[in-house]
Amino acid sequence: MTITNHAKQRSQQRSVPQSELNLIVEIGTPFNRPGHAIEYVVTDKDAQREIEHYKHMIQKMDKLKGKAVVTLGNSMLSTYHKRG
Repeated sequence: MTITNHAKQRSQQRSVPQSELNLIVEIGTPFNRPGHAIEYVVTDKDAQREIEHYKHMIQKMDKLKGKAVVTLGNSMLSTYHKRG
């Protein structure tokens, strides 16, 4: 999504880093606005949902330590626990 000069200016003035704008659109709740515009707001519910998701992902990643998969093209050939 492109960021207009107006949005760049407002993000600077309002201390919303441009790097966060796409995340707001990605995880926020959309609300219809006049002129077919859509406003995205990160609600408490949205934030909590994402926090729980990433907590779950961190737990999964912790369990994956030392595990390996061998592939060839689109085929998984083997899996094992890597030592050392």
